[in-house]
Amino acid sequence: MKVYISYPHRRRSFAADIAGVLRKNGYEVSWDHDLAGGSNWAGELAREISDADAIVMIYDKDSANSQFLKNEVAFSIRRRNAAKDGRPLLIPIFIGSDGLTENNELNYYLSDLQTTVIGSEKESKDAADAALIALQTFEVGQEKAAKENKQAQERLDKGIRTHVEQVLEKRPRRRSGKSDTPGSCTRFRRSCCC
Repeated sequence: MKVYISYPHRRRSFAADIAGVLRKNGYEVSWDHDLAGGSNWAGELAREISDADAIVMIYDKDSANSQFLKNEVAFSIRRRNAAKDGRPLLIPIFIGSDGLTENNELNYYLSDLQTTVIGSEKESKDAADAALIALQTFEVGQEKAAKENKQAQERLDKGIRTHVEQVLEKRPRRRSGKSDTPGSCTRFRRSCCC
């Protein structure tokens, strides 16, 4: 699973701690720290966000007005709204004891998401644990949804096969093997062998 970390630069060590924990737990982590010198950073970050399955958004009272952070969050939310699978998972982590309820654009974007509130950068382990729990819960949900979709498709396929077999058993056959009275299927509401 690919995870992108969005953070204010003054919180780089905090972001590095979280990236380290996520990598140790098998997640592929990207953030601007990985960009090579001279690269098109805006294009690279947009690509990383587009490819991410989850985005950890680290912010604080001062960074809530950062245009870069607002752009990353807005882009992530637009991407999630356009996708039908809930990706990317957005994991907001707020550092500090005040400012989370202030009326600003970033808090507005993230208002419907559960935010992990960390008192200070010293609590990066707690933040990493919260991100891990969110990622693992999301993965389990995705696996469960995929399994349920597969089971539903199998039930539908079996139902169609059973219906076709029943119809074929009951129909009189001509020498050509075709029915004398082709019609419309009332069970599946489409043209079939009935």
